[in-house]
Amino acid sequence: MKVVRFDPHIQPGGQGEIVIALETKKLDGKFDRYFRVLSNDPRRPEILIKVYGLATPFRSSLAPPCNL
Repeated sequence: MKVVRFDPHIQPGGQGEIVIALETKKLDGKFDRYFRVLSNDPRRPEILIKVYGLATPFRSSLAPPCNL
């Protein structure tokens, strides 16, 4: 999992956005990952965020070409 982009400066009381990318090619079934967000807020200097889901392998439903 990697951070794609984030709002580096957020005003007090404001909100921001963090965009992450998770490579799922090697995942099959339930998964969970965690990442930490560090802040200069003395009340919450660190936040742990859990990302979870169900990964299913891609299966093509296209029939192979045939000669008639």
